[in-house]
Amino acid sequence: MENVSENKRPFNTKEHAEYASSKLGDLIGKEKKNRIKWGFIWGILAAIIWGMGYVPSVAVWKIPDMSNSAVFPEGYTGYLVAMVTIAFGAGITKVFVTTLFWDLGESKLSDVPKAISNLRISKTMLLATLIASPIGVGGYQLAVAYAGGSFAAAASLLTGAIAAIVANLWYHEKLNKKAMIGILFIVLGGIFVFNPYALLQDLANPATKDAWIGYVGGMLAALAWGLEGVFVARVADVYDYSMNMTCRGIFDFFWWTFFCLPLAILLFGFDTMIGAMAHIYQHPAYWIWEVLYVMSLFSAYVGMYRSFPLIGAGRGLSIATLYIIPGFLTLYFFMGDVLKWWIVAGSALAVFGTVYMYWESSDSMTDGTRVVKEA
Repeated sequence: MENVSENKRPFNTKEHAEYASSKLGDLIGKEKKNRIKWGFIWGILAAIIWGMGYVPSVAVWKIPDMSNSAVFPEGYTGYLVAMVTIAFGAGITKVFVTTLFWDLGESKLSDVPKAISNLRISKTMLLATLIASPIGVGGYQLAVAYAGGSFAAAASLLTGAIAAIVANLWYHEKLNKKAMIGILFIVLGGIFVFNPYALLQDLANPATKDAWIGYVGGMLAALAWGLEGVFVARVADVYDYSMNMTCRGIFDFFWWTFFCLPLAILLFGFDTMIGAMAHIYQHPAYWIWEVLYVMSLFSAYVGMYRSFPLIGAGRGLSIATLYIIPGFLTLYFFMGDVLKWWIVAGSALAVFGTVYMYWESSDSMTDGTRVVKEA
């Protein structure tokens, strides 16, 4: 029998190198496609869950009976009392969700004291949470109460532009032409969302004269969450996303328990706050909606943060802005929220601006959304 091996020409060194390089290129290409695929999957899931989370965030406002003057003072004071009570309950829920469920499930509970004791992390996250929670969450809750869930969801789209502008002023990050065009579209979308003409009409109508509080709340939420992103970015290289969420949850609880609640008791009275807490917290439905809201928000953040290393933070953030679509749809079908054309148009412009600002070229997976000036 003929020896087959004798007829085979052995590879020389150059052919071996070319063959190995070809196989390595195929593996790298396959890995890149798989990475991009899962990055988009995580980003899309985050957007869907985030959008659906607006339903429980609006539903919690169905629990308090605002017409009960024995519990809630008349006018905007009663809504402020309800807002503090609802947000304080959310702070309690966040601690249990982030520490007991997530960190315990990932066997990272022992890392929590290390993260808290790290002064660089704790002082930055403490300040970021002060801005994001009492101001951001408080403003968002007022936007929901006075202007509706769809407006509150749309107003949050301004966060990206605010973060980029503040980073430019604080970090001296140079905004490239693409970023400036994107910011222009976001600002234009914000003008549509806030619609000064509609606001003036609401102010002239006695039935909706307090709507300005919702508009102010929406702007405060966008400003606060944009500033939060700038603060968190300064320490993002020294801790992972799960510790980010844990620190946020713990400091969130800290601010509402030791600052906001005592301040509310001082302003509105001990009996008023205790009465409101007893009125709202006694309803099991409140805790069900609150847990669903916190779980959806937390899951969305996890999905978004997991997409960042796979497709870049810019693309991940761009995809996350698509939350507005499931947000509008779920609020319309489940909560009967009326969608106003200027909010939809403004949201579309803001989403386009964010995608345009952050989206990288097809052959680049680096997160080079903005060019930083050389030292």
